[in-house]
Amino acid sequence: MRGVNLNYFGVLVILSLIFGIIGCGDSGKSDVANFSGAWQNPSNHQKILLNLSGDSKTIAIDGKTLSVTVKKNEADRYSLHVSDPALGEKEWKIFRIWDDNGSTFTLRFEHDGKTEDLNRVTG
Repeated sequence: MRGVNLNYFGVLVILSLIFGIIGCGDSGKSDVANFSGAWQNPSNHQKILLNLSGDSKTIAIDGKTLSVTVKKNEADRYSLHVSDPALGEKEWKIFRIWDDNGSTFTLRFEHDGKTEDLNRVTG
C-alpha cells in the first residue's frame, strides 16, 4: 500500500514539473505577438500596422515601415526601439489597456511626446 502512494506522489510531481515548464515558457514573446495587426487612432483615423511576431519586427506609420526591437518592461508593457537614418534613435512604448471585463483591449502608444489610444481595425 505504501508503494502505491509513493507512485502516485511521483506521478503528481512529474506532472507538476511538466505543466510548470509549459506554463513558464517565453510568454513575453507570444504576448507581444497579440499586439500585431492593424490599429487606428479614432480621433485622427491614422492607421498603424504592427508586426511583432517572428524574427523581423516592424511598425508601419503613414506608409513608412520601420524595423523595431522589442523589450518587455512589465506585464502588457513594451518598449519599441527604432533605429532609422531619417528619424534617428527612438524609444517608443506600447501597452495594453483592458476593457472592464478583461475580454478585449486597446493599445496605448507613446511616441515623440504624444500619447495615442488605438483600436484594432476589423474587417
